[in-house]
Amino acid sequence: MDVIVDPNDVHVKPFVEFYGDEEVQALRQWMREYTWDSNSSLRTNLENAFGVPLPREDCLAARPDDASEECPICYCTELELAPGKVEVLSAICMKCKKGYHPSCIREYLDTGIADCPNCYEPFVYATNPS
Repeated sequence: MDVIVDPNDVHVKPFVEFYGDEEVQALRQWMREYTWDSNSSLRTNLENAFGVPLPREDCLAARPDDASEECPICYCTELELAPGKVEVLSAICMKCKKGYHPSCIREYLDTGIADCPNCYEPFVYATNPS
């Protein structure tokens, strides 16, 4: 999928190109019919259009160059919850050993999905106090 945004006017509906055959036809139709809210941000419109949250704005270290692990939900290593208060990957899936920010996994599980977003097994976790 490509999303092409006009940098001079980010409130205008972007051009969205889906790649694939019949399986993406419904997405193409949905995007053509989606009513873009010019009073909302690009981020809000994209989240509403696709029905999924984008990586969080409060990410302190998105896609680091080093080998640091990222949260599979927000793609960050650390989240700034409040000035001076940082959350690290301390909720660890017992099956695949993938780490999550407690606030990310809590929000994910609150949607009613009970499986780990990484290994798709029932999410059983331990907390790492680091």
